[in-house]
Amino acid sequence: MNPIKPSLAPVRRLIGSGRSGVRLLVIAAPAGPTRERLRAYFAPRAERVVSIAREQLGRQQQIAIEDERVLVDGEDLLGAGTAGAAALITDSLLMWPLPLCDPTLAEWQEHVGRLDDFLRDERESRSLYLSLIEILNEQLEICINPQAAFEHAATKPLAFEMLARAGVPVPPLVTTNDPEAVAAFAAEHGGTLCAVDLGTGEPARWLAPDDVGGLELARAPVMLQALDGCDEIRLMAIGGRAVASRPTGPVPEGLHALLGPIQQALRMPWAELTFRRAAGALALGDFSPRPDLGALGEAEQERVLAALGELVERER
Repeated sequence: MNPIKPSLAPVRRLIGSGRSGVRLLVIAAPAGPTRERLRAYFAPRAERVVSIAREQLGRQQQIAIEDERVLVDGEDLLGAGTAGAAALITDSLLMWPLPLCDPTLAEWQEHVGRLDDFLRDERESRSLYLSLIEILNEQLEICINPQAAFEHAATKPLAFEMLARAGVPVPPLVTTNDPEAVAAFAAEHGGTLCAVDLGTGEPARWLAPDDVGGLELARAPVMLQALDGCDEIRLMAIGGRAVASRPTGPVPEGLHALLGPIQQALRMPWAELTFRRAAGALALGDFSPRPDLGALGEAEQERVLAALGELVERER
């Protein structure tokens, strides 16, 4: 299996060295280091850079979609056409879980009115943001990452099945809200279990087989992976190539050949991939189309930005 070589012909026509034919670059990313570094890197390489953050919609940033136009703070985003326009997207409605609330909590009961208003505002912002992302995906030739990547991230159990069928090593796993299925899986595999509550956005937890009885399955379904231990390797992969890793150091032999097929299958040219050891070998344990530059050192951030630049300039 060879690393992917994405079809970037449209991008090659857009971006050259220095300021080039990129008329518009839209950056849809949460406020934070990733968005700021992307903006700073691409500002001298595009005629216009527009940053959109879903947490600012209706607050600091005004979006209007009308008559096939997208207005950002009153300015027509695509008014000059889509030629020479591209988007870098690291945030999607599909990766944006609503907060979970336990209705038995006194704090919830005390503030239920305010919470209802908050949830209504959140849903309205989600609808607006999703509409905007879908317009970018539909009208722009270049979207990194496309919406399909976020769809895979929002349906990870299906994505892992697809990857396994494609020959990508993945850990033994089960996705369920059935306590008996959880207990049976833990008894069968033993060892270390990694538990991910689906749809909550909460980080993974490491459990011993005897601890699975404490999972709150009524709150959210869980995806369990059977592993050899808690160690993991996180790679920032761009265009089928590892450009940063946690922990830092050489990438283990054999992983390089997996990156291209994984990113191609997930439609995710810029990804954070997590490998964990299962059944004596490294396997893909997690993936995200929302890479976090803020988690990297300065030198690693520079390598990632340079690789992104190469991704959109490759084979001019």
